[in-house]
Amino acid sequence: MGEDQFRVVTVYGDTLSSDWSVKNSFQINIDLTNREYIDQGRSAIKSQPLYTTGILYFTLDRAAKETFLRSKVQAVRFYLSGGANPINNDAIAVAVVGSNTQPYWVDGDTSVKIEGRVTDNQPVFSETRLSFLGINTAIPPKTYVEVTVWLDSLIYDPLYTYVTGFYLKTDKADAPTFYVDQVSLLLLPDKP
Repeated sequence: MGEDQFRVVTVYGDTLSSDWSVKNSFQINIDLTNREYIDQGRSAIKSQPLYTTGILYFTLDRAAKETFLRSKVQAVRFYLSGGANPINNDAIAVAVVGSNTQPYWVDGDTSVKIEGRVTDNQPVFSETRLSFLGINTAIPPKTYVEVTVWLDSLIYDPLYTYVTGFYLKTDKADAPTFYVDQVSLLLLPDKP
């Protein structure tokens, strides 16, 4: 199936979809209307980690008009830039999160477990570096690259029912300011 055969659900275009939030982000300054470095349209998200670890966290709101079955969601796609600076391909990791009980994001949801592994207070969903997502070199300054996270290629992730969020995480001492634009989910089309 070619990418043009997916149903595209916009999370962020020039604005954040009303179904989604970034309020659960952590140790990061976020500007949702940045106009410095844009891939398409009028604005992009500027993310400035405050410390070594900064997390830009997109979560599906409880009042969302649409929810997303994991069986339908094929990928998360976004465009990424370091603005005036390069981004090393090991500087940012991406994770997709989900639930077995709630179709939206809930803080502290522990409904997803990994068989045979103690998961209490441990990460359940894998954090995948850009280098494992097809970004083979540093992203040059003033350049946007497309990043597509194919969920079926995340071999260390558990099985779950609903996609409820995803995040971009820095964990290096020289955590870069980064820009994100054109964020979307790629879904299998609805059957006629």
